Amino acid sequence: MSAASVIARYSRPLTITRPTAVVGSSGGISELYAPIGEVRGFVQKASGSRSEQYGGQRNSINYKVFLPFGSDILPEDRIEYLSGPSKRVLRVTGAVNPGEVGVGPLSRMEVDCYEELPRG
Repeated sequence: MSAASVIARYSRPLTITRPTAVVGSSGGISELYAPIGEVRGFVQKASGSRSEQYGGQRNSINYKVFLPFGSDILPEDRIEYLSGPSKRVLRVTGAVNPGEVGVGPLSRMEVDCYEELPRG
């Protein structure tokens, strides 16, 4: 089965948001995430981790997201989607086109992400 057919068959709608600087009325700069588009992709859990930090434990889950080749995705973007009744937000750490394959059955983008969970 090709990567494109896996994405087409098992994908879900994903919203990609990108950080945008906004100047407030008092002149302060805030960072907001604005939607830049919707794409269908396949989300796969890669691993989980837990680390001790001041104020509690930091829990995160790593994901690999498979998107169609040529998707507009950058590090620091977020991928948002519904999982049952809950909205999931994944932070993008990197994206690659494995083997630089742009055509054929292996064409895809692999995106590394993580999800921060509430402190334990």
